[in-house]
Amino acid sequence: MRGSCLVFALLVLVCGDASAGLFGSKSDKAESKAKKDSIEKKDSESSAKETKEGSGSSDIACVVNGEKIARSKVLESLKGAKDPAQKTSMYRESVGRLVFSTAVLQSAKKSGIANSPEFKQILDMLTNEVLVKMFISSKQKAIKDSISKDVLEKKMDEIQKMGGDQIRLQQIVVFDKQKAEQIRKAAASNGKDFMKLAQQYSAAKDDIDLGWKAAFTMGDVIGKAAANSIEIIPDKNGAFRIIKIAERRKLSDRALLAQLAGNILFESALKEFFAEIRDKAEVVVYDVDGKKVSDAKKWLSGQ
Repeated sequence: MRGSCLVFALLVLVCGDASAGLFGSKSDKAESKAKKDSIEKKDSESSAKETKEGSGSSDIACVVNGEKIARSKVLESLKGAKDPAQKTSMYRESVGRLVFSTAVLQSAKKSGIANSPEFKQILDMLTNEVLVKMFISSKQKAIKDSISKDVLEKKMDEIQKMGGDQIRLQQIVVFDKQKAEQIRKAAASNGKDFMKLAQQYSAAKDDIDLGWKAAFTMGDVIGKAAANSIEIIPDKNGAFRIIKIAERRKLSDRALLAQLAGNILFESALKEFFAEIRDKAEVVVYDVDGKKVSDAKKWLSGQ
């Protein structure tokens, strides 16, 4: 019996630490319980978040391959829809388009095209185009804001003293003088619609209606021509402009006069701004034979 007690005591001394590791002390059990509670809390929060995202309060319209698209962005395009059924239908169609376009864009990105020289070249071109447009837009706003009331009134008085007429112009651009004469005669004698002739023959179909201009800014030939008359004006680029004075009117309305004066001042200031940029630029030009031009700016102006 005494030997059995001794053996038991030895086992306790040797295995005490191991038994603690197996069964744990009170402090170990408390720590384990705290960890378990923390994990359960996180799981609960995660579940609540998933439930919220699946409810109507979520700002997610769709998720495409893990990419979330905001519901609020889709709803912005539906502000005009008042009927609930129409709104639901439009929303579904919008989300469908977003799913498709997002999936296609994701596939395009994965294809590696973005790393190609062609893509980078096009991207540079688009970047430069947007940069120039934003630069010009900001300058246009600055010019408009800089036109004072006194300067505007002075220009209005000047226009009235010079006749105050306003003319609306249309044009057909061709590069053959004989063709220009034929078109002018057809438009004048046969009574053919000038706009139809322009759509058929003009080399500048996006620049047919030139809008209203101050008569005194268009020179004697066009500025003094009667309404419905048609004139041919050659330009320095080798083109022949068949110009029709579509309408002519007196500027008796003060608001129209102010608008015309403002446009003249704005165009003049913008032209000066671009001329200043051009004149300050250091330019080297080579002609068609590859020879260096001695006076680049004079050569570019056609002199």
